[in-house]
Amino acid sequence: MSDPNGQRNWQSVRVVLEGLILAGILWSISNQTDQTKAIVKLQTQMDSIQTNGLQLSQTIPPLSREVDKLDLRVADHDRRLTELEQVRKLK
Repeated sequence: MSDPNGQRNWQSVRVVLEGLILAGILWSISNQTDQTKAIVKLQTQMDSIQTNGLQLSQTIPPLSREVDKLDLRVADHDRRLTELEQVRKLK
């Protein structure tokens, strides 16, 4: 690797270094693209979870009211059964 003047020819070293730098840049771009795709996928999943959570939060109050009504009915039935049992014991 010497030129006619006896100096070292660095052209091949330069080509190898440029190739390594280019490979590094391409790898970095590819890696960033993969990360961007992963972030978009994660964001889509988060949006879906938020939508499902909103639907659930809208469903819970009516269910809660329904449970309260059923609790009152059960308490009323228990009270009435107790009264019937007491009447039966008196006879």
